[in-house]
Amino acid sequence: MSTTFAPSVAAPRTVDSILDQVVRAVVIIVGLLVHSYNMFGYPLFLGDEGIYMSQAWAVLRTGQLAPYTYQYDHAPAGWLLIALWSGLTGGFHTFGTAVDGGRVLMLLLNGISMLMLFQITLRLSRSLPAAAAATLIFALSPLAVVYHRMVLLDNIMVFWLLLSTLLLLRHNGHLWPLMGSALCFGIAILTKETAVFALPAYLYGLFTIVQRYHARFARTGWFFIAISVTSLYVLFAALKKELCA
Repeated sequence: MSTTFAPSVAAPRTVDSILDQVVRAVVIIVGLLVHSYNMFGYPLFLGDEGIYMSQAWAVLRTGQLAPYTYQYDHAPAGWLLIALWSGLTGGFHTFGTAVDGGRVLMLLLNGISMLMLFQITLRLSRSLPAAAAATLIFALSPLAVVYHRMVLLDNIMVFWLLLSTLLLLRHNGHLWPLMGSALCFGIAILTKETAVFALPAYLYGLFTIVQRYHARFARTGWFFIAISVTSLYVLFAALKKELCA
């Protein structure tokens, strides 16, 4: 007795799914084209860009957080990422000047940030036009065209905040995305301290989105991880006996 099995046929993609992907791709491509156009020439290099690149250089070449005596004006996660990027891409002059290399990283982060913002808006609004509009405003506003291409801690901070938000919205009863959200929020603060002003939005999300059956444990875990990551900055100063100096 022979048994025949019908081959499984994947469900065809819906028109809405295909449209969603097309619109997302067009929006991201437009944003990247605008961001990348003359990004090595406009605007003129800002002093802060050179500072962050020199600090990343110090991390790779001297094992220090700065080429001078480190001051606790900003936490170092931002230029640690720049140093990692420079190391992975073959050094500080792979794309031209050191600042050019940093601007290529900003292009990459900006593209991922646009994708995450599109997904966040689509998930919250259930509206494809709203997601496209929010992403285009983020990418094409005059301030964005000028500042998103600069090697600034703010751009790296926004990347981590968007990733934290996306993980929070996607937890779907699972704890690992929620803990990942807390980790990214902590890294955002270690990139630039102004990320802490986004905390009320995360509090609102934690108390409205998190499933009721594990809400207390999940919220406690989120705060524990976020505070633990952020406290590394304080711990570093304490170990160097510079906390109260």
